[in-house]
Amino acid sequence: MKVTVNFRSFIVSMVILIALVLSCLLALNIPWLGFLLLSIVVAVPVTVAFIIKKKVPLYKFVTLIMAVALCVVSAIIFFVTVNAWIPDGIETKEYTVKGLIEDNYVADYRRVVVLKDLQLDGEAVGGKMKVMIDDNLKVFTLVPVGDTLEFSAKVTVSELVSGFTVNASALRNNIRYYAHTSTSEVKIAKGEMSALDKVNVFVKNRLTECMGNTYGVVAYGILTGDKNEISASVRESFSAAGIAHILAVSGLHIGFLMLLITFLLSKLKTPRLANFGINTVVLLLYCLFAGFTPSVVRASIMFLIGNLATLLGEERDGFNALGLAATAILTFSPFMLFDAGFIMSVGAVFGIFNFAPVITEALTKIKIPSKIASAVSVATSAQLGILPACIIFFGNLQLYSVLINVILMPLMSVVFIAIFVALIVSLIPIFKFLLTVSGFLVKGMIIAAQFCATLPFAQIAIASSRVAYSFYPLYFVSGAFLGSDKKRLLSIISWALIAAIVLILLIV
Repeated sequence: MKVTVNFRSFIVSMVILIALVLSCLLALNIPWLGFLLLSIVVAVPVTVAFIIKKKVPLYKFVTLIMAVALCVVSAIIFFVTVNAWIPDGIETKEYTVKGLIEDNYVADYRRVVVLKDLQLDGEAVGGKMKVMIDDNLKVFTLVPVGDTLEFSAKVTVSELVSGFTVNASALRNNIRYYAHTSTSEVKIAKGEMSALDKVNVFVKNRLTECMGNTYGVVAYGILTGDKNEISASVRESFSAAGIAHILAVSGLHIGFLMLLITFLLSKLKTPRLANFGINTVVLLLYCLFAGFTPSVVRASIMFLIGNLATLLGEERDGFNALGLAATAILTFSPFMLFDAGFIMSVGAVFGIFNFAPVITEALTKIKIPSKIASAVSVATSAQLGILPACIIFFGNLQLYSVLINVILMPLMSVVFIAIFVALIVSLIPIFKFLLTVSGFLVKGMIIAAQFCATLPFAQIAIASSRVAYSFYPLYFVSGAFLGSDKKRLLSIISWALIAAIVLILLIV
């Protein structure tokens, strides 16, 4: 059976980095086996590179050597992060805590404060602390970001790695400690907000002022991905409806933003080089505003690579752009491999590139209009891409997610762009009413999500299992990378295996 694999440099480097990070995790639990695999992951590409050096194009040799160099960087960062996560001598016990307020909000009727620039018993420590505060008198309603808190309480240390489980959420938010106290135990000292804090506070206050708290915090979540103050019922409705991605800043948001910027630049008829510069600045500022989440960084890198390719007159290669974005993230933040948001972001884009063209072609053959076929194929492909993550991290499947995304996607794009534009225009006081109008769109989206969530079998429970990771190599076999004279047979076998695993997990 003749088999060919379409070579993409950054997809190769991404796969090698994934193997490297998994080997590092194994080394923390079974050192001899983990370090053996680490050696193999590094040695094999180097060996293959020099064996094929004179037989293949130079870029393939460079790809393998580059991947090894990135593996060394990623491995160093991995082990340094583990060792530096909690300083020696710090353990779960009572401390005098002092820190600067980075965030102050109410989540499901509980006051939560996030502290940075931490000191425990007078000693500076890295990371942040999440503090639950009994605030019956609502004292903290008037405490701004930038003030300093000091109190004594039992501090719980958050483990980064426990066995083969990684607390990727704690790493993403840099939350290393937890504590619980009450208002009466806390001393508050006035401080000064940073420039970025001032921007975030202004945006949140302006949205809640014009839309009301319920819709304002949802709008803020749509813009920034910050879901802290969104009620559990609203979050669950979005999740059950299969549109939770609108509350997690991702490639979808970058697409909406760039659609708006591209439209404006086309009207201004700016040169292509200027367009690239403006897009770069806008994306950098938006990444900063959204906290450099992996999905935003991934989407921004991919957009800029595509933009640069167009500028240079080169053909866009979505797979390679995805591989470059993932490679960059895994090199400098290897623990993102275990983050649900990162996996879903990369998986969704991989699914779209891998399956959307085939599904679109099949739908157009049965006389479905091209626009509808394209929308259905993108939604279906994205859902296939995130299917493993839904099983592993959430233990559920959204039955109507494809249909709901096709129907609500136009509304989601209008809501995002309306909030973004209205927020900027509202800097002129007489136009603040536009944010109020945008609030009705947010309300409409929430109502739609709540309705979809109440449909029969909207969300189906499924056993959470890491065996779902096997879907990705099966996708690879049945997708665009692999060419073979037995391609149809391999695809049938792959999808049969995926269906069998899903069925078994549903029964379990």
